[in-house]
Amino acid sequence: MHALIQSWLDIQCTMTSGVTSALVMMLAPNGRGLVQAAAWPRGKRGAPGLTALAELAIRDEKVTRHEPANDSEAQPLHLVSQPIRRNGRIVGALAAAVRADKARLPQHAADKLVQGAAWIEALLDARSGGAAADPAAQVLDCLAAVLAQEPFARAAAALANDLTRVARCDRAAIGILEKGHIRIKAVSHAGGTRPDQRLLRHLAGAMEESMEQAALLVYPRPEGERPRILHAHRALARKHHNASVCSVPLARDGRVFGVMTLERIEPTPFLPDDTAVLEHIAALVGPVLRLQHDRDRPLRQRLAERFARFAERLRKPGSVGLKAGLAAGALILAGLALVPVETHLAAPARLEGSVQRSLVAPTEGYLKEATVRPGDAVQAGQVLAELAGEDLGLQRQKWESDIAQAENAFGEALARHDRAQIAIHSQRIAEARSQLGLTEQQLERAQIRAPFDGVIIKGDLRQSLGAPVKRGEVLLTLAPSGEHRVVLEVDERDIAATAPGQRGWLMLAASPGAPLAIHVNRITPVAASGDGRNYFEVEARLAEHVPGLRPGMNGVARIRVADQALLPRWTDWLASRLRLAMWRWLG
Repeated sequence: MHALIQSWLDIQCTMTSGVTSALVMMLAPNGRGLVQAAAWPRGKRGAPGLTALAELAIRDEKVTRHEPANDSEAQPLHLVSQPIRRNGRIVGALAAAVRADKARLPQHAADKLVQGAAWIEALLDARSGGAAADPAAQVLDCLAAVLAQEPFARAAAALANDLTRVARCDRAAIGILEKGHIRIKAVSHAGGTRPDQRLLRHLAGAMEESMEQAALLVYPRPEGERPRILHAHRALARKHHNASVCSVPLARDGRVFGVMTLERIEPTPFLPDDTAVLEHIAALVGPVLRLQHDRDRPLRQRLAERFARFAERLRKPGSVGLKAGLAAGALILAGLALVPVETHLAAPARLEGSVQRSLVAPTEGYLKEATVRPGDAVQAGQVLAELAGEDLGLQRQKWESDIAQAENAFGEALARHDRAQIAIHSQRIAEARSQLGLTEQQLERAQIRAPFDGVIIKGDLRQSLGAPVKRGEVLLTLAPSGEHRVVLEVDERDIAATAPGQRGWLMLAASPGAPLAIHVNRITPVAASGDGRNYFEVEARLAEHVPGLRPGMNGVARIRVADQALLPRWTDWLASRLRLAMWRWLG
């Protein structure tokens, strides 16, 4: 029973505008306390105060309302609770919260929910046997049977079985229109076995006869009834020994989508009271059954049906606005797909010096002094840093002493006319003088000087004074002032559209309001990786000298490439991904 109440609550709240939450509370079997029989939305906590309001409605035995209240979004709510009775005795309550800013008339929405509580009461009366012969209870019983089942096949079977009890017939069948023909979806008490094909064929014929005439058909035709075509119904009755047959069309939004066909073997005709109940069942259960059928169909079929409905609506006369809108959309789409426009590609860019000179340590030693920092402008020949030269000074004194000793020995050998010693000491003098020259050169190179006018772009040596350095270690990086190049990181998808000579603009983060004209010079043929993507470095130059620029500035560059229509340009990335995926999986 709780499943039936939950299904009813889902449909009722969905169809009522402005409802934020609702619940149904029922008295416990022992009569003490309340239990929650259903809640909407499922699995979520309702608005504060609903349970208390339901208890108040049960205690006072009347409709109870309360406002204002606040939900989680601090919006006013209209709370209402309606007692639920079974055979005149209160057994529970329905409580709901209606948002005042969503429904135009929150009072109307609340009243609609209160009126809907009568369905539960009729259902409970029918289940308890209090109103077994009440037509309204029979209709609600069939609706409850459909709502309690999922998917559509089980719901149709439950309806067919319930129809045999409500209409007191021997067999009931449900057929749905699919691809222009009726398909039998359920036959009462089939028990999982498929009925005889001849029976299904005759049932489908009778259903199509009712659907084509869009009318309830009864065979034998009652006296005073307007003439109808009943050939298929007569064949069904004669072939399967039926005394009477009744077919009731199922419709939604004025369209017949299915038929209920009922058969009686005993000579008991379908009276007007019987057909009236069946028409009410079809009117109430039909839309619900169609919703379940549409929900269980594949997406492809649902899309095809919606497209067919749209095409039919388009063919009807009078839909001038829709046709004009479609024509305008088609023209816009054609323009986007066919008219070429100026196309640009964007890429991250950075500013570098046209030439970058690395100043390295000429020998091993210790950093003695640093006079510049990154960003400082320097002139050619300016001392930028100096290494400690005490060891080199000692070496110079040593070689000077060796030269003096060798010259003295050379003089003595010359006085003795000792040619062998003269040759030896002359070689020692030359060697010592060579080593002295090398040492003096190293002392001179211990002072690192700027090779040209420029700007220090890397290397803060003031933080490393006294630290040891190795020969060849990069200490400073110098770039010439006023001469820059632009390096663009063009994505590998766009590199095919890039070529030397193209023009573009550079927008630096330091000056976003002043774009700079650039020209593409060179494309690096080797890809690089970074930030989770592959890109190629494209080198460009500035069209004119711009003062105040510094190497290391970052920004975004846009290069004008070949003119292209907007739609292919927008869908190029997706098309490339799809082609790559298809090649990967299909070859």
